[in-house]
Amino acid sequence: MQSLLHLISITHILRLHEVSNKQIHLIKNHIEEYCGGIQELFPNFPLKPNHHLALHIPECLERFGPASNWSAWVFERVIGWLKNIPTNNHLSSMSSTLLQKWVAAQRLRWILPHLREELPEELSIPLQKFLSTENSPETTDESTLEQCSFKPGGSLKYETLTYDEQKLLISKLNKIDGTNFVMPDKAYSEKNSHKTHSVLSRWVLQYEYVKIGRVTYSTHKLHFGNSIIEYFLEGDKTHKDFNYGKINQIFYIQRPFQQSSKVNLELWFQITCFCKLNSSDKKKNIFLQWQESQIDIAYSEVTATHYIRLHEIISHCASWDLPRSTFGIKNPVKLMISLRKSLEKNDQCP
Repeated sequence: MQSLLHLISITHILRLHEVSNKQIHLIKNHIEEYCGGIQELFPNFPLKPNHHLALHIPECLERFGPASNWSAWVFERVIGWLKNIPTNNHLSSMSSTLLQKWVAAQRLRWILPHLREELPEELSIPLQKFLSTENSPETTDESTLEQCSFKPGGSLKYETLTYDEQKLLISKLNKIDGTNFVMPDKAYSEKNSHKTHSVLSRWVLQYEYVKIGRVTYSTHKLHFGNSIIEYFLEGDKTHKDFNYGKINQIFYIQRPFQQSSKVNLELWFQITCFCKLNSSDKKKNIFLQWQESQIDIAYSEVTATHYIRLHEIISHCASWDLPRSTFGIKNPVKLMISLRKSLEKNDQCP
């Protein structure tokens, strides 16, 4: 188990688009521990050359930056293609040329979003369209949302929220935006008050899924895998940690502008949250010591309902139902694996 967790942690750090000195130190320790574990499990297994070369990965990260900027994958077919490349009698410099072109292309890829801000509109718009089709966000921060296009789909229908659902949604809106929405049955009693208030319609436009770039979020009825997410709650100081849940509804609300007759369409998600472990079971969660593995445990039971907007979604999650009494936890639990591309939670949760 420890060797597997070391390997998972190594993989997550290598997938990062930004690495810090702390993460380079972590991956060095993980690789050394993994190689030591392999020798204990398989004494006759040779560590050279592959595992020995892996020990130089931290040095490469320190010198060249994130692995996505310089890494390549060696396959027999690719090697065959490389052998057939015309070298113009400069065979010895072919590897250096390929490395330089690869690094240059990766650097240009990350410069493009910042370059777009400095270009005139006639050049910026085509570049933005290119970025929105190429981008495949694992996390939905505000800069990513500006580049990606929303493509809701599935069966389109108008539905009404229940009284309790509308009450929760209004509570969230008033908390995060400082608005003063009221329930329809409260509108008359608030009419004579000095506060300005608005009534939010129960009618919502529901979809089965929404695409942002190449990422799809769907209701659990349509596709269970695309509905499991990791998210935070904006404006809720009592829930600073991330939550795990499944998407029940995806819908647009017609939200009136302040002091205007116009309406604004906003995309919302209704989430049922998987319960977090209590204090006694949390001590049995061995994955708390393996933050880089991005693995966690939550109860299978769902109780709380949350309403969130797109930027509150951190990433998709993979989940498995664990056998009863796993790690000594009596209640049914799920193994949750986050697919986010940042190991620092504070980087994504404002």
